Amino acid sequence: MIIGTYGGGGMGRGVNIKSLDDPRSPSLLVSKPVVKTHLHGIARMKAATCLVLSIALFLCFTTLVSGSPIPEGGEMPDCRQYHLPACPRNLDPVCGTDGVEYANECSLCLAVMRGKQNVRIASRGPCKPWV
Repeated sequence: MIIGTYGGGGMGRGVNIKSLDDPRSPSLLVSKPVVKTHLHGIARMKAATCLVLSIALFLCFTTLVSGSPIPEGGEMPDCRQYHLPACPRNLDPVCGTDGVEYANECSLCLAVMRGKQNVRIASRGPCKPWV
């Protein structure tokens, strides 16, 4: 690997580094194995971090998609993000703590705005029938 010239402004000044592979060349850099080991350690650490984050996101996503119940009496809907009384027409069902299935979170917020008291999101997804 040819690097070039280090230092100096004019001709003949500076140290000429011809190759990192040539042991006779003057080297101002850290030896190759140390740099390689350091870079491999960083790459392994990044890969491990990505793996752990991916697993955590997967578990969170599957919990939300499965429609599993949200603990402690339900989740408060985030009604501030909607321009009520207009709601989007997307189908992303939520089950309210009142047992009613709403088309999406905005629909639940609209019901609360129209007078239903203390309705929260019992679970994401359709309401499960009582057996």
